Amino acid sequence: MESRFFCFDKYTNQTFNISLDINKKADIGSKKIEFRLTPNLLTSVVDNLDNLLVVPAASGEQNMVRIVPNIVVLDYLHAIGSKEQKLFDKAKDLLLQGYQNQMRYRQSDGSFGVWHNGDGSVFITALVARSMQTASKYISEVDPAMVEKAYGWLAARQLSSGRFDEVGSVIHQELQGGLRNGISLTSYVLTSLLENEKAKKTHADVINKALSYLSSQLESINNPYDLAIATYALMLNGHSMKDNALKKLIDKSTKIEIRYGGTSVVVYYNSMGVERNCFTVTAYRRFKVAMRRPAYVVVYDNVVQEWNALQLYKVDDEDVCTICKTEDCRNNCRGE
Repeated sequence: MESRFFCFDKYTNQTFNISLDINKKADIGSKKIEFRLTPNLLTSVVDNLDNLLVVPAASGEQNMVRIVPNIVVLDYLHAIGSKEQKLFDKAKDLLLQGYQNQMRYRQSDGSFGVWHNGDGSVFITALVARSMQTASKYISEVDPAMVEKAYGWLAARQLSSGRFDEVGSVIHQELQGGLRNGISLTSYVLTSLLENEKAKKTHADVINKALSYLSSQLESINNPYDLAIATYALMLNGHSMKDNALKKLIDKSTKIEIRYGGTSVVVYYNSMGVERNCFTVTAYRRFKVAMRRPAYVVVYDNVVQEWNALQLYKVDDEDVCTICKTEDCRNNCRGE
């Protein structure tokens, strides 16, 4: 298989020569050539999306862990205009199962918790409300009144300062990432409200109080996760302090150092939480090089080097004639 990547910012005609490894003595019709043009690198992801779809089950927490990927898959398929109807149908069926199962963990006051008869959780209720609002695009069974009541319950949990603290139990702490009482949980509830057009109007006072709390705490926020989710909430609202928050986040996030002639990149974090940190390093070729080979890129923690990841960095297939300079090219490269 041979792959080529190309990107243009304007309409361009270009010819690509592709070498076919086909035996000239092969019988007619015994070989098949497949040509595939992918307009977006992410389009190929569709081939493996089925692996993200799982049957929702278990507690109110675990059920949501399994529901959300189904929603993400449906959003992605819709965004790219996919015609994979079987994948659409499977994701919608599983989403409906997850919705019906999640209703078992709805409390009498409209909140959602880990168990059927237990305390409502601020985090789980906010997660369910924002997820089910999105799910309603794909399944008609989602009850709008249920979503509204969940937001109403959340609004009643807001403290006089504008912040939100957890009042229920959350067993799987990893589900929350870096969420904790105060800045991050308030920001999460706020984003859930801001992403729902009806909730934005119904609970405008709650939103304004939460924004006032976040903006008053901005200067003292030092945790990168808290700052990131607070910045997102301010951006959603278009708050006057959104640019200050973003600048602080960029300044605080990382320091990057390039070593050994550009073959080593060191990323420094001022502080790290329990959540995973993922980043992308894009390498650009500075010189034309013959006999290039795929290279392994190793990413590891400088303190605990057992924490590492290995990725194969592939290069484009090009022959000597493609990369040589005019005066250095062989005669056959110049058509002589």
